[in-house]
This record gives sequence, C-alpha cells and structure tokens, in this order.
Amino acid sequence: MGAFGDFYTFVKDLRPFGNGTPMSYRYDRTAFTSDAQGELGSGEMLGWDATNQRILRFNRTAANGKFVGLSRDSATGLQKLGNQAALNLAVADYSVFTSGVHMLVGTVGDTYNHGNAVYMSGTDTTKITKTQGSNGVQVGTVYNPLNSSVVGAVRVPVLIDEYTVTQT
Repeated sequence: MGAFGDFYTFVKDLRPFGNGTPMSYRYDRTAFTSDAQGELGSGEMLGWDATNQRILRFNRTAANGKFVGLSRDSATGLQKLGNQAALNLAVADYSVFTSGVHMLVGTVGDTYNHGNAVYMSGTDTTKITKTQGSNGVQVGTVYNPLNSSVVGAVRVPVLIDEYTVTQT
C-alpha cells in the first residue's frame, strides 16, 4: 500500500449504469519501485503515461500524463494470489473509476459549493483544492445539488468524468 490509507471514494454515478464506469489500465509495478509513496492505494488520482503505456500517480500539472480517474483498488489487491514468486505479477490490469461522484478530501480554508472546479492539492493524490495553481489541471466539479457549503479538510462530493474535466 502507498503512503496514503486506502479509502473507497465512490458514492454514486449520474449515468444510467451507476457503477462509476470502471476501466482496466495497465499497471506496471516497476514504475513505483523508486516512488517514495510506494505502490498505488485505493482512492488516489491517476494519470496515463502514453509513452510507457501504463498508469501512474497523477501530477497536478499533468506532467505524469492525462488525468484518467481514481484508483478503485489498491496495488496490494493485485498481489492477493499469494506470496509465490510465480504469482507475484509485475504487470497486470488495474481498475480505475473514470466517472461518478466521489468523496475526496478538501483543503483547510477552502469552501466548496455546487459547481466549483477542483484541482489536485499539491503533491497529495488524495486531496483537492479550489486553487488551480501553476498549470493545474481540473480533476472534477463539486457535486452538491442542495448547495450547502462544505468547508475545509473534510470529504467533499466531487463529480469526475470527461464532461466536467477539461484537459490541456
């Protein structure tokens, strides 16, 4: 598991099937061997590395590739077949939520209202902010149709999908 605790973020989907549109992406463990945060955990923002054809932790400036969604499982889930070397897969499919409403952690001092654009907060792939920052890429839109404000470092309902996120 990565430096962050696993958290199942999915709440609901606004599309007819209601399952968060999970997609399988290529997971390559070697991409995380030198990563100080370790392997991916559930609920982290992910980007697509088009050069190496694999997923990576998202970078708020899209330096690690285009935002694709939130991890549905943790990398340790891929290794639950046992500790046998033959079963310790280096490359596997990894499930990613590509749409839906997810509960993401807000930033102290931010007030979130329905329709606010949100961005990844600094280097933490589990937190959001309303501040775009230098070359920040939008990862979603606050989904709170009752329009009650959500304030600070609490769980904020965020809609992610290709219709609410504009990539650079």
